Amino acid sequence: MYYMSKVSLIMPVYNAQHCLKKSVESVIRQTHTDFELIIVESCSQDNSAAMCDEFARSDSRIKVFHEDKARGPASARNMAIDKACGDYIMFIDCDDCIEQNMLASMLSEIEAAGCDIVISGYYQDFLDSDDLFLYSVEVDPPVIFADNHRDCVAAVPFLDAAKVLAVSWNKIYKADVIKNNGVKFADLMHSEDYFFIIDLFKYVNSLKTVQDKYYHYMKYQRTSLTNKPYLQGFTEIINNRFFAQRELLKSAGVYGGKPRELMCAVHIKHVFSAIVNECGTESGITSAERRERVKSLLNHINTVEAKRYTADISKMQTVMNALVKSGSPFAAEVAGRLIWLIQHKAPALFNKMKIK
Repeated sequence: MYYMSKVSLIMPVYNAQHCLKKSVESVIRQTHTDFELIIVESCSQDNSAAMCDEFARSDSRIKVFHEDKARGPASARNMAIDKACGDYIMFIDCDDCIEQNMLASMLSEIEAAGCDIVISGYYQDFLDSDDLFLYSVEVDPPVIFADNHRDCVAAVPFLDAAKVLAVSWNKIYKADVIKNNGVKFADLMHSEDYFFIIDLFKYVNSLKTVQDKYYHYMKYQRTSLTNKPYLQGFTEIINNRFFAQRELLKSAGVYGGKPRELMCAVHIKHVFSAIVNECGTESGITSAERRERVKSLLNHINTVEAKRYTADISKMQTVMNALVKSGSPFAAEVAGRLIWLIQHKAPALFNKMKIK
């Protein structure tokens, strides 16, 4: 009944020859055939550029653009947004895959509901160092339908707490909402999707979530940015995230009650992640420096606010809340070191804990 509109699917590519074919083929096999796949390749040092050109020669729906230097996925996505001519926009990373009915199902949902954005669940598929499947974790969104801007913004913390907000690829968007408001990806190496979504929600007036899952977020041990052992500037990123979401909620008059509780709970998780980040041996800092960084995290104005309003939304959250509220750098550091050990010695256990 629906299936009448064209979808622009955007894929940035860099050094992806080991997984690119599988990803592109998952797009080519879609049951909804009226789409364009816009690939922006960014000076890969492997065979990715040649592979992209071959895909374009074999399928007229695939358009390939080559950047003159590697500027990161944000630049690639922004170029593709400018070139997209579909009624709707979706994103896919070059190391991920989608179910055969993703475009048809998501398009049907957004056209039936008349929403600005539809958000689905997804699978996290974990692979070993030989790219062999290990296990999968399902991520489900809360059930939400909002038909006004205020309710859409109020839904943001619920989506964030469920881990379906801060990624661009489990969603279908009305192209006009992105293009007409000049929403772009920030030039960041971490969390650029999150800030894109927060900026977009300034203009979203209707949304819907669906419980079905169509996207496979592939966690390759050898290539994923999130598997890098130490993230520079992570503390600044989490504080910028907190500030951006708080200002969005305040602008819509919904910074209070359950939305604020959930936003603060997520920030406590991020504070704890930052502590774990500092407690790894790869940080290259002394014990005294580590203790000072942990102390600074616990005493930051955003952490103080988050401690005041956070909710015990899970057993793990209760433990993290207690550790952060204690204000003890020693206790937080001990816990951070323990989590770091689990992360490196028992990654399967860590990943299953992390998704809860």
